[in-house]
Amino acid sequence: MAIFTQLIATGSKSLGSAPEMKGPAQAVATSGPARAGRDAHYLAGLGQLGLNHPDQARQEFSLALEASPDHYAAMRALNDMTR
Repeated sequence: MAIFTQLIATGSKSLGSAPEMKGPAQAVATSGPARAGRDAHYLAGLGQLGLNHPDQARQEFSLALEASPDHYAAMRALNDMTR
């Protein structure tokens, strides 16, 4: 359980240190704040999923996809949750 809590903490910490990008710049950014945001939400989603919090995990994966619609791992995790 500690590993899942650590995933959430790491994601939250990354979100606190990287401002999220909005608008057209978000779509073309492949590194920096946009990447940090998508990866942070994805990590938090994995932690929530591991702690059996599916609603929170779904929300985090959705936020990762909002930050980067081509985030394959978040898309896959979200699709797997609906099966």
